[in-house]
Amino acid sequence: MQSVWDNRFLGDSGNKALVTLDGTDMPVEMKFAKEFMSHKFMGNGLKYEVGVCIATGHIVWVHGPS
Repeated sequence: MQSVWDNRFLGDSGNKALVTLDGTDMPVEMKFAKEFMSHKFMGNGLKYEVGVCIATGHIVWVHGPS
């Protein structure tokens, strides 16, 4: 999936808020690694940030491990 940051302007009617951001954690089963420590799971986890255009529902931003 490819996110396109410019899609945040689709359906824009002059609002100041165009995107909503949220984060999510996903547990993973692997040997303990400090850089993947999630306090939510008390073990390894991957964290992702997702941006969604409010007007269209298009995903315009994804940040996290690939």
